[in-house]
Amino acid sequence: MAERGPSSVWAALPLLAAACTSAAFDPEASPYSQAEVNRSLAPVAQIERGCYRDSLSRREQRKVRLELIAYVNEQGKVHLDPVVVDPSDPALTECVLDRLSQLQFAAKGRADQFHLRFDLKP
Repeated sequence: MAERGPSSVWAALPLLAAACTSAAFDPEASPYSQAEVNRSLAPVAQIERGCYRDSLSRREQRKVRLELIAYVNEQGKVHLDPVVVDPSDPALTECVLDRLSQLQFAAKGRADQFHLRFDLKP
């Protein structure tokens, strides 16, 4: 999968029953340190649990992969673009997008983006 933009980061997130991929983090290309990224994305585990717990995919015991690009603007607000979603469970995708869009990074005066990958399993 290609990274989008010069300061793209593959975020490694501690998700329940999920795996995320991480690539080398280049602190010179990003306004955020790895610690700041981890702190800002810490709520993701709760988001994943909350959305997947009540999903059709979990009830059907299906694995789901979601990939998103999280764009963080100069004020730290997050906008998400789905890259890979599960068309058989749009409610799960909508739940994750809605909750992740409420994340807030520190305002750095520079934009950044993160590629998030969720492998959700029962």
